[in-house]
Order: sequence, then structure tokens, then C-alpha cells
Amino acid sequence: MAPSSSKANKKGAADAAAWMFNVVTSVGIIIVNKALMATYGFSYGEFVSHALCFLLFVCTFMRF
Repeated sequence: MAPSSSKANKKGAADAAAWMFNVVTSVGIIIVNKALMATYGFSYGEFVSHALCFLLFVCTFMRF
């Protein structure tokens, strides 16, 4: 039973790492969007950066 348990643990760790990477990259995208919007004078506000992050989450979720 040890090999299947080990395989399940590895899959769980890989899934957790993938979701953590997803969250980190999404936060990074929000920060970059806010910096670009502030630099170039876009006045769309928080909604656009959060909408882009949401779309990233949806696309990533569909991939899994």
C-alpha cells in the first residue's frame, strides 16, 4: 500500500503547488495591471484588474 499512498501524496503536493502558483501569478498580474494603469493614466480602477484576475482563474480552472 505504500506506493499508492506515496503516489497520492505526490499528486496532492503537485496540485497544491499548482494552485499556489496560480494565486501568486494572479496577484502579480493585478500588481502589474495597477502599475500600468497608474503610469499611463487609465482610469478604469480596481474592477478591470480584478476582472482580468478572475478570467485568469477561470481559464486555469478549466485547464485542470
